Amino acid sequence: MRLLSRSGRVAALGALAALAFVGCEAIFTFSPVGFLQTPVGNMSPDQLSSFGDDALTSGDPVAMQEALDAIVVALADPNLTPEQLAELSLAGGSLAIELSGVGDLLDLVLSGELGLGDFSDVEAAFDSLEIDLDLLSDGADLLVAADGGGEELNSSQLALGAIGLIVNPTNDDFESGACPTDPIPADELPFHVALWSSIGLETNPDGTPTTCPPPP
Repeated sequence: MRLLSRSGRVAALGALAALAFVGCEAIFTFSPVGFLQTPVGNMSPDQLSSFGDDALTSGDPVAMQEALDAIVVALADPNLTPEQLAELSLAGGSLAIELSGVGDLLDLVLSGELGLGDFSDVEAAFDSLEIDLDLLSDGADLLVAADGGGEELNSSQLALGAIGLIVNPTNDDFESGACPTDPIPADELPFHVALWSSIGLETNPDGTPTTCPPPP
């Protein structure tokens, strides 16, 4: 598990706090369909996707992890249709991001328990929650696949997915991911734009926020 740098923590928390004021919608919204009785290993792709949605709705970390593990295995099946790949990717990505702990941080901001004025409180929140950035990054990759496959993602999924893309293992901190020197892939652009829009920042044509320093 990898934690954000000191400066990256503030940037990430600021983005999450801003999301609290953009409609205060739930991080992910699904329609509960009730847990299925079929053993997870025997579920069809459609059943497994529904199982993942149910697990996410339940908030039970054990059920969410079981569903995520099964979805990861299912995604390796070469016989999946593009539609099944996209649907499972959305379910798996949503589960991974929720299990990363990033939602707990947003809950603190939404409840008013955490503000941005006291830096020591911000540091303590990140340290105590120990957000799993690798899991967050993996979830973001799955959401990109889901979006590319035709699934409709809401604004919060796009914004949190962008945070996962920004803190992927190839970046040293949040800022280097937000202002990359290499072009942002086209399939990731909607995520970056959604993130910066959610906190009131305009973006350059390349998907980076206008606050990024000019290239040398």
